[in-house]
Amino acid sequence: MYTVHLKDIILYGKHGVYAEEQLVDAPFSIDISCSLKSNEPVQNLEDTLNYAAVFSLLQKQFSTPFALLETLAVSIEENIKKNFPLVKNVQISIFKLDPPIAGMQGRVGITYES
Repeated sequence: MYTVHLKDIILYGKHGVYAEEQLVDAPFSIDISCSLKSNEPVQNLEDTLNYAAVFSLLQKQFSTPFALLETLAVSIEENIKKNFPLVKNVQISIFKLDPPIAGMQGRVGITYES
């Protein structure tokens, strides 16, 4: 089975439950791994998952605000499977790079796998 990876993607969005998170775009780091249904040798782009198409879908999804990263991750996973029938499983990690937690240095996030 092939797995296609997009790692360390930085996108900006208004995701979070707090009012200040919904006002200004904040940075997020995203990792996506998509396992494909086929084990056949890949010779053409049509036989695999196009990285650029997945990135485009991710950008579009990220422009819609979500209160919870869990909900955002499920929405991304559902859209990937809907738009790319070759995808069997998806693992997505989303991290807030500047979480609104007083005194905290670091990042917080979630991982969702289907």
